[in-house]
Amino acid sequence: MYLAFLFALALTNEGQFPPKITGILLSASIIVMLGLFDDLKVLSPKVKLFGQAVAVLVLVKAGIMVQLSFIPGWANLMLTFFWVIGITNALNLIDVSDGLAAGITAIAGIFLYIIALMRTPDVIPMLTLPLVGSAVGFLAFNRPPAKIYMGDTGSMFLGFMLGAIAMIGKYTDGHHRIAWIAPIIVLGIPIFDTLYVMTVRFIRKIPVMSGSPDHFAVRMRNNGFSAVYIATTAYGFGTFLGLSGVAICYFERTIAISVAGVIVFVVILVTFILKKLGRGPAHSGTP
Repeated sequence: MYLAFLFALALTNEGQFPPKITGILLSASIIVMLGLFDDLKVLSPKVKLFGQAVAVLVLVKAGIMVQLSFIPGWANLMLTFFWVIGITNALNLIDVSDGLAAGITAIAGIFLYIIALMRTPDVIPMLTLPLVGSAVGFLAFNRPPAKIYMGDTGSMFLGFMLGAIAMIGKYTDGHHRIAWIAPIIVLGIPIFDTLYVMTVRFIRKIPVMSGSPDHFAVRMRNNGFSAVYIATTAYGFGTFLGLSGVAICYFERTIAISVAGVIVFVVILVTFILKKLGRGPAHSGTP
């Protein structure tokens, strides 16, 4: 996927790459190397986290960071590290079912591209379409039943790229401030899954870094749902969230608030359904 992304990106620009793209490529290379080592099982979580922080620092040095005008600069810097590292690992966490991470990346990338068409310079379109293309190309072999798997190298790369691309967007320029939540909504599936798993582990007093069958895909699989059904359901929700993110960016404040309210209701409903679904027959009695 990384090589396919680089090849496609090389064909999108006849001149020199803008500094922001160069910064993203350098930092993404760090993530890919981390993923390769991690797939060989030689990195501890602390070392991996440190490497991800270094990659984010490269992004910041290239001028790519959260830029919310209504909070101080130091808060934007902290949010940048939290956002990129969070999305990087969130995409990695949902890579537990055939076709899930690649499909969600493609859908989220398409909607980030749509938002970028009228709100940002050419940097995002130049990066997003090659990323979507590499994810779709991989999905051809990773769809259920999967023939190949992306491992931590692929999932961390996809998550890092989505997190970085989402920060370049000028969501609130000339519009209401609520639009800043658009990237959170577009990337809502990996964010929801990560927060849900962390909350369940906290309640059950399980270490956050340990494994547990609480990912929505694992719960569905343990209750008899096929990989095709899991992927299709996730794609449907991903499309719904993408359309919601676009609506929040392009419609007036009142409609944006209404859309956000609907999303909150859907999140509560899905959380309730997952709780009722439980962890599967093998974990009966432990919802």
